[in-house]
Amino acid sequence: MKTKKYVDFDNEVQEEIKQCLMEDRLATTKTSSLKQAKEFVYNTFVPDGLMNNGEYYIDEVGHVRRAPSGKENILWEMLKNLRVLYLTKELNAGKDMKDTYDIRQDSFCVPVNYIDKDHFKTKLEEKKGLNKMIAYTLHGIIYTLTHPHEPFLEFEKIKSNDVMETLVKYLFARINIKSTGGFSKSNDGEVLQEAEKYSSYTIKRIKNLCPKVIICCGNQNNKNFILEDFLNHNGFHFEWTDVQGIWIDKEYDIIAIDSYHLSYVCYGYSEHKMYDDVVGQLYKYIIKNLDFVK
Repeated sequence: MKTKKYVDFDNEVQEEIKQCLMEDRLATTKTSSLKQAKEFVYNTFVPDGLMNNGEYYIDEVGHVRRAPSGKENILWEMLKNLRVLYLTKELNAGKDMKDTYDIRQDSFCVPVNYIDKDHFKTKLEEKKGLNKMIAYTLHGIIYTLTHPHEPFLEFEKIKSNDVMETLVKYLFARINIKSTGGFSKSNDGEVLQEAEKYSSYTIKRIKNLCPKVIICCGNQNNKNFILEDFLNHNGFHFEWTDVQGIWIDKEYDIIAIDSYHLSYVCYGYSEHKMYDDVVGQLYKYIIKNLDFVK
């Protein structure tokens, strides 16, 4: 059986989005030349999708990144019912919009025993924030899906080495519904407006990845705009289940988890509560619906 080229398709669609962004820039900014429009897209576009699964390396500013392995398509194909997708809003690109980068390179690690860029070891990033919560919730989700008859894996009992092992073994995906960078505080209305302009491309990408679980990081004031206003307005039909925070699209057999943005842990929301909101609610659904993990 020929392996589906998930990464290749995703890259092609993202190139189409970049072309649309450039054309829109030329149409709406009369002073923009073609060169300026290309520079604008280059500086603001944020590649995402299937996370890289290759070697660790240190980038020019000291972050640990991961290179593509070339095996991402095969690994994703093998996962089937363990495919996890995080749908987030936009990248925080800093005050001057100069902090954009390819988020597929995120390693969720920091360097230790650093000698130079060719000689270092890694450990899990434990700083409170988005990356830590992605890593820990991913570990909890994978454990729940692979151990449905075991007791709930509590946040406090998770070992960082086990999380690292999950990150190495299990590929996952992350897509921002807004393809260009933003600021530290997102305006959900503006994010949705921008996302809708290119929604056909984003929805194609999501459907091509065939995720089993989508974590929709868009809850604000008891409504998740990523889930209700974006996915359900663009070809999906997620419905409530009898477990709070868990929605299901029966046609595509996908669970969507209604979540706050995971970075809220930086603003007073506890890591324990965030983990329970995501993984705990999934666990409650799975133990009632074991057929979902077959």
